[in-house]
Amino acid sequence: MATTYLDYVDEKSSKFWEITINGSEFTVRYGKIGTDGRLNTKSFTSEEEAQKEADKLIKSKTKKGYAAPSGGAAIDNPEPIQMSWDEARAKYASLGNPQPQTFGSIVGSAVVYLGSVTYDGYGIKDLHPDHPDEGSLIIVDGDLTFTNDTVSWNHGSEAECHVLLVTGNVTANGMNLSEVGSIDIEGNLTAKIIAGSYGDNGGSLSVVGHTKAEFIVATTYFMFSFKGGVIADYIIGDSTYATDWTDDFMEIYENLERFDEDLIDGEALYVSDLVDRVVNGQPIFVD
Repeated sequence: MATTYLDYVDEKSSKFWEITINGSEFTVRYGKIGTDGRLNTKSFTSEEEAQKEADKLIKSKTKKGYAAPSGGAAIDNPEPIQMSWDEARAKYASLGNPQPQTFGSIVGSAVVYLGSVTYDGYGIKDLHPDHPDEGSLIIVDGDLTFTNDTVSWNHGSEAECHVLLVTGNVTANGMNLSEVGSIDIEGNLTAKIIAGSYGDNGGSLSVVGHTKAEFIVATTYFMFSFKGGVIADYIIGDSTYATDWTDDFMEIYENLERFDEDLIDGEALYVSDLVDRVVNGQPIFVD
């Protein structure tokens, strides 16, 4: 997956144009800087054709005066900088959404990575170098790639309030999300499995672009928002508002007998064990 981000700023205009190539398709995101912009996805018969057409569009945009920010390409794995809550909210429109607005105002300041990040850790909050007690406001102004088998907020306590904002795309293996943590992704999300649970304490995931996963597990009032559509082999959930975004899901409590017995505790499903199995290519259903 490759992303090219260009912008055009003069006395009259302040706009951006971004293209993300993912296999045999690409997604263009464009609009006024500081907004989520609009999305347009196009599919092709091969990866080569998608790349060729993307290169044409990039060339066309650069001829019209679009360029990488500050005249250069985004830096991979940059050192984070500090930014106040007011500065971050003014620069990044998504922080005005309900969950990040609430949590971010509690945390009060942000760490910002001005470029794409590849992260090999387990705890998402560890992207914040100082681990503040009240929580973390983390902004990746670019793409974010998780290389560990599974990532989670890795909470210290339910009193912590965490926000992760990614302006580009997110790629992961397993995402095991819960409790007090808001993740807002302005690009696309690709993962083997995305699991959200115990959201009644404030957990949420919002994706502006499209989402692709083998499994999505939506339980216990976790708040999902998939604005760009979802492609998933299995959607497993319960009847809370965790699954308000789809009518096509496997109801957990009505289908417990379909899961391997080691994943079941009474009338509950071990979500963490399920995530581990999917990531490691192990079966979760009874033959």
